[in-house]
Amino acid sequence: MVEDPHPVLPSSLENVSIPRRDLVKGSLAAAAGLTVAGLIPRSGALAQDSSPTLVAGSSAAHAFEFIGAVHQRAFDFQFYGFLTRVAGIEPSLLFATSDPTNRDAASARLTLTGAYTGVSRSVLGSVFDVNAEGAFAISYLEDGGADPESPESFAAGSQVASGTASLQSVIAVYSPQSGLANGAGEFTFTASQPFTIAESTFQFGIGESRYRIAWFGVGQLLDPDLPESLVNVAGNSWIE
Repeated sequence: MVEDPHPVLPSSLENVSIPRRDLVKGSLAAAAGLTVAGLIPRSGALAQDSSPTLVAGSSAAHAFEFIGAVHQRAFDFQFYGFLTRVAGIEPSLLFATSDPTNRDAASARLTLTGAYTGVSRSVLGSVFDVNAEGAFAISYLEDGGADPESPESFAAGSQVASGTASLQSVIAVYSPQSGLANGAGEFTFTASQPFTIAESTFQFGIGESRYRIAWFGVGQLLDPDLPESLVNVAGNSWIE
């Protein structure tokens, strides 16, 4: 019998037989200071420039690209990762290292966190489909320092953007406790603040633009009884 990995990336369903459990210690939503309504400023060197360069707003290219992990416990999902490309920012500025072949969480300057709640779940054979909604935040860490072993570290630094998202996550099980992850969805920036990298000031644009997002990854079922899983993903976003 195929093990049910309970799809990854989004979250907590009502009226299900599996009981809800505590989220990952220090819920990323709380650690990042997320609210669906907007942004809670954090300490850090935020820019005061009155005319920053708006980024991630080009419809001719990816708004941004990212890599990260999704940690599922029961039907709650937490995302933590970092941006590898952002339209309007020179890629080398996104990392505290000068080595383009060794860019990782520890050197990333713009990190991405999210907390999502599932609203539906469908199963057909070894394919599992979850829809979810939630909130996300982008933080600026001048010297990097995020650590996958400490998910809350991705929410450190200065929060420079936040928004809401609606996502679909699909898991195709290819062997017991292992699955391929594909996902898609849309999101909107609801708040942002200017930030400075190497004397250049940037800001994520907010407004009417709706962004699409997609990702691919591989996951492992850690605890079939909870259930608990961890999926590593990479993807990109663009303006519709």
